[in-house]
Amino acid sequence: MKRTVASSWVFGLCAAAIAGCAEDPDFYETEGAAEMNADSITASYPSGTVARTLGVANFRSCARVSSGCAPYGQLASNVRVTMVTGLPSNGFYEVTLSSAVGGRTRGFVHGNLLTIVSIPSPTPPPPVDGDTAAAIVANTQSCAALSGAPRYSKDSGGTRNIPICQSGEAIWFRGDLDVDCDGGSSSQCRADPYYQSQTSGTTSTGQPLDASRLNFVVVPLDTDGFSFSARNVKVGTVVAVVYGGRLAYGIVGDLGPRGTIGEASAYMAEQLGINPSPISGGVESGVTYVLFPGVRVTRNEDAAQARSLASAAVTRWLGR
Repeated sequence: MKRTVASSWVFGLCAAAIAGCAEDPDFYETEGAAEMNADSITASYPSGTVARTLGVANFRSCARVSSGCAPYGQLASNVRVTMVTGLPSNGFYEVTLSSAVGGRTRGFVHGNLLTIVSIPSPTPPPPVDGDTAAAIVANTQSCAALSGAPRYSKDSGGTRNIPICQSGEAIWFRGDLDVDCDGGSSSQCRADPYYQSQTSGTTSTGQPLDASRLNFVVVPLDTDGFSFSARNVKVGTVVAVVYGGRLAYGIVGDLGPRGTIGEASAYMAEQLGINPSPISGGVESGVTYVLFPGVRVTRNEDAAQARSLASAAVTRWLGR
């Protein structure tokens, strides 16, 4: 858990160390005061995330410190703001206020002087036609092994009996689903004993993908001379995953251990009706993964684009 540093203490220390900086929040925007305030933020957050100011904060007209980006005014400590996109730019977040400051309710505040109050729950994707899920399963009953691909195991050290198959423009396999929580912002993901804060795929601003908010699957690193990347399956490649009559669209978002296969984000597991717990969740079999080489999103965090591209690829593949 992050250590809380009271804003009054921070500004008192600043005033003692640097004359006048308590009245000038520019110091915190340019000198990187995060080391003095462990609750300040730098990550990407969903639109609608609520934060609050940790002390006096400039409310700027743009996301930089310059004479051409003068503040509209200053916000007092503990003022709540709502993030517009949640994507930082030069350390600043675009926010809206409930009451105008300097005649404006929309502007920019530096993350060094913000801390998170609440993150909205993700909006589940719209339901997918069950007939499409059934058609995908029907189209993957016969496996034509992909040339040069080895067989994979469900778990490290297990029997390598999962083939990689090719059917038209798609590559597919059927196996288990282990829950990947890497990069996840939820408390459930953070409780994963194997949690890693980074993912192989990143957002357009360089942040890790959030396994608790985004549909993605994991493909293995190069194994026995075979590379998914060499077959044009890379981070951002769109996928369709089916389990128990449910269908979820997403992307390849992370790379996993060599020789093992069958892993997806906690959010994708939930969309498929699978327990998303990284400790007790997942399923042992019956999950069909279909990947579409060369069909990729332009931004890995763009779930709507992934859904659109994957749906169109499935339609072409099924000949509909």
